Amino acid sequence: MLDGAIKEMLENDIRALSEWLECEVKELNAQMDHVHAVMPIVPKVSVSGYVGTIKGKTAIKIFKSHPVVRSA
Repeated sequence: MLDGAIKEMLENDIRALSEWLECEVKELNAQMDHVHAVMPIVPKVSVSGYVGTIKGKTAIKIFKSHPVVRSA
């Protein structure tokens, strides 16, 4: 389901949230059902905190703007 406008929105949001958390995205590749990402995470941000923030905020935005994804 991660294609077209959803994929573009997801990639832009991950980059924006990473910048907000002061983490640099080295590589990012969204597949149909998952995302591959490589990024160094600054010491003041835990890995679980980073992943939780990214997953939580992007999921909420995708489900609000594309409700069909929730039922897939």
